[in-house]
Amino acid sequence: MDTDLNIQHEALAKHFQDEANELQTKIVEHKKFLSQFESQRYVYGRHANDLKAHSQEVIDLYQQAVTANQDMAEMLRQADH
Repeated sequence: MDTDLNIQHEALAKHFQDEANELQTKIVEHKKFLSQFESQRYVYGRHANDLKAHSQEVIDLYQQAVTANQDMAEMLRQADH
């Protein structure tokens, strides 16, 4: 494979992996929010369930994005070989 193409593939793979890592950090942050909503329901009142549901949806979407980015990074690395 062309060296320039290898370099481009590796740069793209790094981009997708970096994005997956950033999203993973956001997942950890939202899991903290979720835990807070669960442990301090009295603070959030009747909105606690809505906040929990929203946080879980965000976590699920971020997890899907992490998987997609990791898959793209892996595909690009495989293309280099």
